[in-house]
Amino acid sequence: MIKSTVTKYGNRQTEETNRLNSLFDSLIKELKKNIKLYTFMLLVIVILMSICLKAQEQTSPICSTDFVVVDQGDTLFEIASNYCHGDPRNSLEWIKHINHLQSSTIYSGQLLKLSETQN
Repeated sequence: MIKSTVTKYGNRQTEETNRLNSLFDSLIKELKKNIKLYTFMLLVIVILMSICLKAQEQTSPICSTDFVVVDQGDTLFEIASNYCHGDPRNSLEWIKHINHLQSSTIYSGQLLKLSETQN
């Protein structure tokens, strides 16, 4: 009687262990499949973001004049806001780019290009 109870309990424990191992294996397979999917999705997102940033970088804002002379107290943000259409932050970055500025520091009397002109 005791031996059959121990055997019955041992079989039940073995069945439970096998079931848990099977569950664990299927969980690992699903995780591996999802990791591949998430890696692919992340790669697509990175590629799309780089394309968008590159396109944004190459697009010049529409400005009301080609050049402006900096007055005392002017800021690059104010110039971008006053002379260019759209988001002044994008215009500011564009003005820095075409004038080869490393920062937003500008000086009174400085001549700034606001658009690329073909000479």
